Amino acid sequence: MASARSSAGRTGPAAEPSARRSTRRPPRPPASATTAVSTSSFSPGGTTSSDGSTPWAFPAARGLFPPHAAGGGTPCANGVAEGRGARQDGRMTETLTVGVLGTGIMGAAMARNLLKAGHTVRVWNRSADKAAPLAGDGAVVAPSAAEAVRDADVVLTMLYDGDAVREVMREAFPAVKPGALWVQSTTVSLEDVDRLAADAAEHGLAFYDAPVLGTRQPAEAGQLTVLAAGPAERQDDLTPVFDAVGSRTVWLDQPGAATRLKLVANSWVLALTHAGAETLSLAEALGVDPDKFLELIQGGPLDNAYLRTKVGLVRGDQLSPASFAVTTAEKDARLIAEAGRRHGVRLDLAEAGAERFRRAAEQGHGDKDMAASYYASFDK
Repeated sequence: MASARSSAGRTGPAAEPSARRSTRRPPRPPASATTAVSTSSFSPGGTTSSDGSTPWAFPAARGLFPPHAAGGGTPCANGVAEGRGARQDGRMTETLTVGVLGTGIMGAAMARNLLKAGHTVRVWNRSADKAAPLAGDGAVVAPSAAEAVRDADVVLTMLYDGDAVREVMREAFPAVKPGALWVQSTTVSLEDVDRLAADAAEHGLAFYDAPVLGTRQPAEAGQLTVLAAGPAERQDDLTPVFDAVGSRTVWLDQPGAATRLKLVANSWVLALTHAGAETLSLAEALGVDPDKFLELIQGGPLDNAYLRTKVGLVRGDQLSPASFAVTTAEKDARLIAEAGRRHGVRLDLAEAGAERFRRAAEQGHGDKDMAASYYASFDK
């Protein structure tokens, strides 16, 4: 079997500079199969791939959470905010000043879409080189978190985890004007949500628990699904922000509810990711052509466009740049497992999945797409 190219080492808080490198490469599909497989990334709202299929759809999204319809920005009966642009009273949505803290894969894409919508955007990132390119899109690159949020109408946090959010906001709080809206989109633990909401109240901010569903491509296209929970009286004020970054907004009753739904959705997509990775590795070990398996399930109830997408990324050596990195997926898997434990539920798949991601990162695949869980099936 041909040797795979060396991958980038793991990054992030748990980085290991001496991570081992895997040299395994899965069997490639025929050229025609490679080009036919969509590389569109996970979008629970139903991002359409190049062949018109939906890589992954959160089951309720097809009926309970319909796409935006033309109209105003008021949540409809099923909890989805309908419309973008004009309000129900006929006025156009206002231009806001938004401070974006965290410009990784998701934060940078959200900042660009806010700029495209005409908002004033100030950005900050701990690694300044990740924020600098946004200057070319019209953003103000701030030297500190405090400067990024000074006099902002909205503060948007899209950082690594709850600890990072608390640390950055400690610096930012003194500069945030009273009454500003805090959109907290980092995927954090349920306990983190409670602590962050309390911090917001202490500093006079309106707190919105607002994680998003979707990865790199839907984020860049402004097609995220926003899960939002916070004070009802200020929801309309956030319509311009959510309409800029997403194709639908699902309003929930109170902070914490949005993160709960995000963890449930992520548990499903991470399980699908590992299932595809293990199926591909087993096929390789048994000498089975993966295309035979895909032909076997084609068009039936076991067929899954997300499976085909992720398997195609592995076989086509298209794991970089990541749509959703292994290290971040491991963090989310551990949040899911911890939430289960705290609520009396054993989540064996989530626990095992977190370990698969850890092994893949240890082998040097931490920066790759989470489909690199495939490599965790092998010792090296």
